[in-house]
Amino acid sequence: MAAAIAAIIGGCANEQVTVLHTVGPAPSGTMQARATGALIVYTAVKAPQPIGVSDTLYYPHTSYTLYDANGKFLRGVRNHIGAWDEEPERVSLPPGRYTISAESELQGSVKAPIIIQAGKTTVVNLQRISHHDALAPNGN
Repeated sequence: MAAAIAAIIGGCANEQVTVLHTVGPAPSGTMQARATGALIVYTAVKAPQPIGVSDTLYYPHTSYTLYDANGKFLRGVRNHIGAWDEEPERVSLPPGRYTISAESELQGSVKAPIIIQAGKTTVVNLQRISHHDALAPNGN
């Protein structure tokens, strides 16, 4: 069955996806069971679109997909409010391991395993990532 799934997935896309190292705060000894953590993903931005008669250009972040530790789809994240919003969406999540599938400005489609800890924010920056850059956790 695994071979059939791999054949289906492999046959559906000729696009190469880069899998990144796990991103998240440094592990701590205990986690609060009911508290949540947060995720902010700086994905590639969309080409600017003029808004109305204004000369102001906005660069909204592209959407991404969030999966649980078992690879089960959890939700799509729009990652901006509208065409005029340049801030990525802050997503509250229960502590645990997740994977995101997103667009990087330099590497195209990427998958990044992430860790969410209670009371902390994990920040993933896919805007300036290259093969030699490491994703750093942010323990805010």
